[in-house]
Amino acid sequence: MDIGAWPNGLTLDHLEKRIVWTDARSDAIYSALYDGSGVIEILRGHEFLSHPFAVSLFEGSVYWTDWRTNTLAKANKWTGQNVTVIQKTSAQPFDLQIYHPSRQPQASNPCKANNGRGPCSHLCLINYNRTAMCSCPHLMKLSPNNRSCFALKRFLLYARRSEIRGVDIDNPYLNIITALTVPDIDNVSVVDYDALEERIYWTDVKSQTIKRAFINGTALETVISGDILNVRGLALDWLSRNMYWISSENDETQVSVAHLDGSLKTSIIHGIDKPKCLVIHPVKGKMYWTDGNTINVANMDGSNSKILHQNQRDPVGLSIDYATNKLYWISSGNGTINRCNLDGSNLEAIETMRKNLTKATAMAVMGKRS
Repeated sequence: MDIGAWPNGLTLDHLEKRIVWTDARSDAIYSALYDGSGVIEILRGHEFLSHPFAVSLFEGSVYWTDWRTNTLAKANKWTGQNVTVIQKTSAQPFDLQIYHPSRQPQASNPCKANNGRGPCSHLCLINYNRTAMCSCPHLMKLSPNNRSCFALKRFLLYARRSEIRGVDIDNPYLNIITALTVPDIDNVSVVDYDALEERIYWTDVKSQTIKRAFINGTALETVISGDILNVRGLALDWLSRNMYWISSENDETQVSVAHLDGSLKTSIIHGIDKPKCLVIHPVKGKMYWTDGNTINVANMDGSNSKILHQNQRDPVGLSIDYATNKLYWISSGNGTINRCNLDGSNLEAIETMRKNLTKATAMAVMGKRS
C-alpha cells in the first residue's frame, strides 16, 4: 500500500490503541496499530481531502482540516464513509482538537509524589509502561543516580549563521542552554562569553551590531550598533570588563575597545587588511589577531604591534590555552593545527590532526582537548 511521504497531522485512538495520521502527498488518512502494523487506509481522494493538515478523533469519527478547501470535516474512522463538512473557513485552517475528557484517559501517575516530581529533584517524565524517568532543565545535568540534577556551567558554545547553541561537551546532542536564534540573530559571525555575569556576547554582521544576553536567554540587548561593518573578531577582557573587536569603519579596518555595556568606545589599532579572528590574554596584557597569512600580536592598549608569524596559509580559529600559555590556530591552507609560545617561539604543527580538518573555521582549547 502506498502510504504517502508527507505526513502532517497525527493523533491517537486510545480505545483501539492505534495511531491515525494525515498525509498531504497522497491526500489520504491512514491508521495503524501502535507498533506500526495493521495499516489501513481510511480515506483517500475525496474532494474535501485535497490537502489535509491536522487530524483528531472522537467516538467513531475522524476529524481533519484541509488547506485547499478551507474546511473542517469528519468521516467514519474505519471506513471513511459519511464525509461531512463541519465548517468552512475564510483562511487556511491549521490545528484542531476535540475537547472532551475521553480524549485524556486517566491512569496512575508515577510522578504524583513530591508535588509532581516523583523520585526526581526536578522534572519527572512518564516513560514506557508508566515508569518515572527524571530529566533536568537547561543549565543542569542529570547525576549518575538518574534522579537528581546538578548545575552545569561548563558547555561547548558554538555559533551558526542564524543561531547560537550551548551543548554538553561529552554529549553534544544534549542542549545545555536555550538556543538563541531568529529574530534576535540575523547573521552571527563571532561569539564569546563573560563567566562572571554569565552572559553571551556575539557580533551580527547583517544588523551591524554587538549583542549580549544571559546564558538563560533573558535580558537580550544591543551594546554596540551603527557603522561597524564586517565584524571578524570579538574578545572579552574578563579582568578590566572591556571588549575588543575588529571591524571596518570609515573605510578602515581596525581593532576597537569599549566597556562591556558598549560605552567609551575607541579604536587602538588601525590599518588591518584581511582580519579573521581576535583573541586576548588579559593576564599577560596581550592581544593576537590574524591578518591575511600572518599572526600578529600587540599589547592590549594597542602599543608594540608586530607580526608574530608569516606565511601561515589562511590561518583561522585563533585560540589561547591559558593553562599552558600556548597560542593555537588552524592553518586551513595546510590542513594542520599549529601552536607556539605566546612570544612566538617554539612553533610547531600538530600533524596528527590533519585527517580531521576538512574545512575547519573555529577552535577552542580546554584541558587536553582542542
